[in-house]
Amino acid sequence: MKKALLLTIAMTVFAVVGSQAANTTAVLGGGVCINEILADPVGYLHTHDTDGNGVVVEEEEFVELYNSSDSPVDISGWELWHTFYGLCFTFPGEVDSGTTMLPAGAVAVIVMEVDTANGGTTPTPDPPGSLAFNAAHGSVVLANSGDSIIILDRGPYPYEYIQAYYNGRSDVVPAYPIGGTNTFRFFPTQSCVRVGPVTDFGWDVDGRSMARVPDGDDAIDNDLTDNTAFGLTATPGKVNTTSLPVELDVFSVE
Repeated sequence: MKKALLLTIAMTVFAVVGSQAANTTAVLGGGVCINEILADPVGYLHTHDTDGNGVVVEEEEFVELYNSSDSPVDISGWELWHTFYGLCFTFPGEVDSGTTMLPAGAVAVIVMEVDTANGGTTPTPDPPGSLAFNAAHGSVVLANSGDSIIILDRGPYPYEYIQAYYNGRSDVVPAYPIGGTNTFRFFPTQSCVRVGPVTDFGWDVDGRSMARVPDGDDAIDNDLTDNTAFGLTATPGKVNTTSLPVELDVFSVE
């Protein structure tokens, strides 16, 4: 007589959701977008130690770029601009020199201030070929009350830029001639064109990032509460994902 063995298994796993069906059109070089912003590392409930030295300070803000294209992009000489300070970081190398290449699927993280004197280091990004930089600005750059940033590429002419804002500061735009408090100081507006729409990163939660989820997507998560793949409040250099429980089918074996 043939015996039948019935094995019933019920399992719950977590599947990473990360389709790129809605990639943003606000990109430079064919695919590089502003991907994540940490404007306020210090909060009452949440904090993020960006430089990993065990002490969280306001200067550990960061901006992350992501290459959503299938090809490497030369970001040499690209510039990070800020409403009040103007030009606050330039990627190493002359424009279009090939000095600083961002591979497909990689990120570039710019930390405003890494406390190297007390053991702080730039984050170690996961995607192959990713980059991390210390802007060494020495002070807080991103306003907690709301701000806007620009990434400028001086390669093409007219120059091209992408822009993002948070906490409602949609009124901060480049203007020509320069004047007033709501313009980017010394920005070469007359010679520039914006690529894609200005991205609204929403309203931040103190100590948490505002990010595209998944990377490069048009959807913005303004506190990363569902980024359970890492259990972090901010993810400099890490993949931005959403983890959802998925039930496996019950099956039998004879």
